Amino acid sequence: MFDHGSLLLGTDGCGTYRHLIVTGPQRGHVWQTAGEGAIPFGTRSSDALMPGIPGFTGWATHWARGRPWFADAREGDPREAARQAAERPLDGPR
Repeated sequence: MFDHGSLLLGTDGCGTYRHLIVTGPQRGHVWQTAGEGAIPFGTRSSDALMPGIPGFTGWATHWARGRPWFADAREGDPREAARQAAERPLDGPR
């Protein structure tokens, strides 16, 4: 996957990169790669390691809102809990 069939979106440094896959069955999805391996963004499950809407649009929206890549990155931050509560649909689960 490294540079073959993907477009580099950015890096967090320390050998961690974000790639948009442009060919094959994962086309349109964003993956994080590092020396330890690779993991896709977006699984829709709220208890997943990387919850979110799969695909480039879901990742770009997530990134533009300043959300962390991993679900537990802001665990315990009351401002994050308030932000998430404010974004829930009014008719959705509480």
